Amino acid sequence: MCTNLMENFDQPQLLVPLSNFSGNPSDATWTTDFVPNHARIENGQLVLSMQRGNTVNKFGRRPGFGATVSSTRWMLYGTVSARIKTGSSKSGVVSSFIFRNDKTGDEIDYEWVGRAPKEVQSNYYWQTPPSMDTKLVDYSNQRKTLMANDLSQEYHLYTIEWLPDRMSWYTDGNLIRTVLRSEVKDDKYPSTPCQIQFSIWDGGSDSPETAEWAGGPTPWGDDNRTDSSSTDPLDIANTGISATTAVSSTVYEAMIDYVDIRCHDPVTDLGWPPQGQGFQQYVNPFAPDATGDALVLGEGAPAVSTLDRGGFHWPKPGERPKYAHLQPSNTKSPSTGRNLNQRRPSSSAVVAAPVAWWSPWSWASIPRLASVVGLVVAVFCADVFGT
Repeated sequence: MCTNLMENFDQPQLLVPLSNFSGNPSDATWTTDFVPNHARIENGQLVLSMQRGNTVNKFGRRPGFGATVSSTRWMLYGTVSARIKTGSSKSGVVSSFIFRNDKTGDEIDYEWVGRAPKEVQSNYYWQTPPSMDTKLVDYSNQRKTLMANDLSQEYHLYTIEWLPDRMSWYTDGNLIRTVLRSEVKDDKYPSTPCQIQFSIWDGGSDSPETAEWAGGPTPWGDDNRTDSSSTDPLDIANTGISATTAVSSTVYEAMIDYVDIRCHDPVTDLGWPPQGQGFQQYVNPFAPDATGDALVLGEGAPAVSTLDRGGFHWPKPGERPKYAHLQPSNTKSPSTGRNLNQRRPSSSAVVAAPVAWWSPWSWASIPRLASVVGLVVAVFCADVFGT
């Protein structure tokens, strides 16, 4: 479902909170994945900020709360260039430009750490999902390249070329690294569709190993200021921030000027869902149509659907229908910036909106109304209330 794109960040409405994403990539190009939201489009740039958090992590530290922005379309092979000014101006601050599949754990990335602001790191991982024990993760694929200037003080162009037979990394048009698939041991080569992501996170307040890599501890300056700006119950529930919580005035920011996406095999039909996938003929049983009547879930939903985007899904005939929530992320991939206190909204706070491409029901649907809606409501009650 990859399409070529030159993103100049001139349309702020195309960046939406993940919990508000309909599932249709024509509605939004990017999602901001955490609550509270620290990403914005401003003055033709994507800005990712990190502020001091107020939750003490398992290492006894109070880490910064950053941001992750993800593309709504996925890519299997292609070339992506991004003009970036990193936010890694101080020790402990990590900025990232990533191709990532959170389900399989495949990843290709650029990362910058505050310990070495003139250094860019290139890396890749094969099948390292967030649930994987970090002791089993292979970190040996990282390479470091020293640049002439502080990369947090000026923009540079970073390019990742991902092809079926090789990966290459470029800075300002200059090739700095190539990995041939034929030379990768046991063919442990990233080869599943990925999202394009940008992030900033606090590595200096993480585990001792991560903090050492990032150059921590992260300096936060004045921690005596109190914040009275956040009274949103959702923010308080997810972060512990209240109107009288002490916070730091220090803010770190990474900025992305533009992103140029060139797909290896771009799609030409931008209709959604893609032909043969998703819910062209299926509707939301809990949402009313324009007349106020309940919509009816269609029959035989296809095997490829969008459960992870809040949809309903029958993978096989006769299987119990599944109902999607946005689940909290309780582990952190060492490379992607999934900070332990930086998570998607929990299902207790936000229930994902079902996909937004349902078709209006017709009179032909009425004979199925009682049986299908009754089944869905029964399963919903069983899942939610344990009845």
